[in-house]
Amino acid sequence: MGKLVLGLCAVLLFTAPSASASQVTELEKNFFTIGDVSITKETTDKSEDLSWLSAIEDDCGVSEAWSQQKPQSTGITLDQIINMGKKIWEIVKANKPVVEIKTKTANALPKGIQCWDQLESWNFPKAETYKVVYKNLMGIEVVRFTFRVIFTYGGQYQGKGKYITNATIVPADVNVVWGYTFGANVKINQVVNLGTKQNPKAGMEMNLDWMVKTPLVENRKTSTYFLSGEGELIQY
Repeated sequence: MGKLVLGLCAVLLFTAPSASASQVTELEKNFFTIGDVSITKETTDKSEDLSWLSAIEDDCGVSEAWSQQKPQSTGITLDQIINMGKKIWEIVKANKPVVEIKTKTANALPKGIQCWDQLESWNFPKAETYKVVYKNLMGIEVVRFTFRVIFTYGGQYQGKGKYITNATIVPADVNVVWGYTFGANVKINQVVNLGTKQNPKAGMEMNLDWMVKTPLVENRKTSTYFLSGEGELIQY
């Protein structure tokens, strides 16, 4: 398949003199027009590399993102859940993962908390892997994007609540053929209290927005993920 794609790219770049204009136009149309888009959840591999854990942004309370958004009040309100991390960030630009020293993250914590490490009873991070595949009208796979949705859940303050921290989406693999451009970003839509005032349970809605562009078309799509403080992860 790789040789076929390279051959088609060569044809598109250097049209044979014997080919008619209509034939070339039809070839370009079929190559540069999106025919099918799919998103699937990958089977979890328990032996999966967890090296990404070391790149999670862990400087809460002192980083610019935290200092700009930390609450002004000194009291802690368990049922008022806020995001003191990032609200939107880019993860793929011009077909390549955005390289950061530390991975950008969001959280859903009680108002008044200065840092997630003030909470206790955190569970081990949960991660699920998904794959987006684009095929053109010729049935050729032109974009393949694999990514992980990651978050840590279950944090409690003085034995109460179920909160979320270090929620993020990280690119695992990006493959894009010649003539196609791919970009993606993460947006935190909202954080909510799924529980009660006495027993709060954090909820977070994350959007993964992406764009595929060719000389002929531009396609934008969004996949939404809802996380809970009890470790639930729903994709819709």
